[in-house]
Amino acid sequence: MMRPSVLIIGGGPAGLTTALRLSARGYAVTLLEQGGELGGRLIRSAADAIPPVFLGCHRASLSLLKTLGTARHVRFSKGINLEFLLRGDRTDRLHRPWAPAPFHALLSLATFRGLPFQDRWRALMLLERTWEGDPALPPDLESRTADEWLADRGQSEAARALVWSPLARFLLGDDLTVVSAAMLITTLARCFLSARRNSGIAIPAHGMRHLLLEPARAQLLRSGATIRLGTAVNQIRFDAQRVSGVDLQTGGTLAAEWYVAALPHRSLYRLLPEGVLARYSYFQQLTGLTDSPALTVHLWLDRPLPGPRLLLLPGKTYHWMVSRPDGGPTLVSLVATGKVDVLDRPDRELLEVALHEVRSAFPALSSARTQEYRIVREPHAFLSVKPGTAALRPLQQSPFLNLCLAGDWASRHPGKRHPQRRALRRCDSHEDGGGPMKTPDSHARVPAGKEVVTLAGGCFWCLEAVYDRMKGVESVESGYMGGQAPNPTYEQICTGRTGHAEVVRITFDPKIASYRDILEVFFAIHDPTTLNRQGHDVGTQYRSSIFYHSPEQKTAAEEVIAGLTKDQLFDNPIVTDVVPAGPFYIAEDYHQEYFARNPSQPYCVYVVNPKLAKFRQQFAEKLKK
Repeated sequence: MMRPSVLIIGGGPAGLTTALRLSARGYAVTLLEQGGELGGRLIRSAADAIPPVFLGCHRASLSLLKTLGTARHVRFSKGINLEFLLRGDRTDRLHRPWAPAPFHALLSLATFRGLPFQDRWRALMLLERTWEGDPALPPDLESRTADEWLADRGQSEAARALVWSPLARFLLGDDLTVVSAAMLITTLARCFLSARRNSGIAIPAHGMRHLLLEPARAQLLRSGATIRLGTAVNQIRFDAQRVSGVDLQTGGTLAAEWYVAALPHRSLYRLLPEGVLARYSYFQQLTGLTDSPALTVHLWLDRPLPGPRLLLLPGKTYHWMVSRPDGGPTLVSLVATGKVDVLDRPDRELLEVALHEVRSAFPALSSARTQEYRIVREPHAFLSVKPGTAALRPLQQSPFLNLCLAGDWASRHPGKRHPQRRALRRCDSHEDGGGPMKTPDSHARVPAGKEVVTLAGGCFWCLEAVYDRMKGVESVESGYMGGQAPNPTYEQICTGRTGHAEVVRITFDPKIASYRDILEVFFAIHDPTTLNRQGHDVGTQYRSSIFYHSPEQKTAAEEVIAGLTKDQLFDNPIVTDVVPAGPFYIAEDYHQEYFARNPSQPYCVYVVNPKLAKFRQQFAEKLKK
């Protein structure tokens, strides 16, 4: 049997990871990299662009290194802690006491002398309440900076500058006044409020070339993958709803069954035809993404240090530093993130400042001599996670069935969508596999005195969460309607080829909530003017539709749409179609009451929560008691 072929554009960490996983699953992989070596932003001037530091929560990276046989070089030591260089060049560390989560983090913070007692107490309360979810986090965190949120929670200016901002620089690559509150909270919870092992720190003695790049290249070649260095893509070709090939700058076209764009977002935008950019806002939003710069100074010093250390440097030119033995000398790497002006400073000045900060942090190196140094400037080191970025990040599954995206700039809502895995899983199975047989029911048994309405308006998780809370609604079921294929599975629905829409079937009491009340909420919580799309969810399965169960429902729906159109409540024409209800297939169990069971899942936080907040604000009188 012929192996399914996949063409991966970009040989950076995202492209390498994708190539390794797909190659291991039997794909015929071709990896294109325009540079002369693999690694992308990981390697610059024969040195690590950013010194490798692993946290215990980096499970995907650690799993990859285990597959490559290099995880043995990444050892987590209880002697390595986050240290802060405080005023007067004294250091203090966040210890990792032996205690279950989240008490290890609370105990660590309670004994941390870098914060005054009052700030420590407030920070303890903040972390405890964040972990417990009481009170619930506000829905606007993605629109606020982390600095604003922490200030509202009582953290003093000194605490934000000396502790929280250095943490943001280290974990997210930018200042506290730049990153979104939602991203900081998510990252802190994953690293420090979950299992104790997630906050472990490992500083490997080797760089990423030894840990990842060389073994990954060797493994890909052993598996039969093709690696083409110095191969730049000029444009991606499209044919109807699929990618048909890629044109190379040197001439010629390469084609495959599947394509993965593992490029920086700014590079992908330049490869897309004008017609695709004009038609799909999915790609237009790439222009709203920005990057944060980083500058790293690597110093090889002739004096040894006893072991690896990681220091955060509040108020300094460089924001954190890592020391590790490198054979005989000590290698100290200093990193500045998010500061564009640092990139323009001359090497001599950067070197002098780096040596001064190293000697302040490590008195044992006060008389050390520099044997060698390298300065790495990377203007696009990290995706900037400023407020609003989450809404701009495209889902990994593009509007084209055989094109997926890979990179830190692509959205990773794994609970709702992991399109890259899902799409390539379909390719791997060579068929659209079925699931347990569902019995279609176009005319559900309706209790006496009750009515049923079926609506499609994007993700059914969103609609279900809202109508569950609406007065007069008896039950809400998520499912599929409006397609041709019998017994569809979620996997098949996501291809967009079955014709089904994600719908909710609502049973309600017309004495409490009328059919028109249901529709009034429907048109308020989704965008009825975007064809086959809601936000980042793109495809016919996300269309706006009203499936009527009686002539009276049809007439009422058409009258509501006519009224909204007359009142010009929307800037663009309403594209909601009104069609007769067909067979209803109830969705898989894990889709039912999804928001109620997974309120902290990222898609629920960033997509469902704002819709709920809008419903509560506009329809307070319709809320269940």
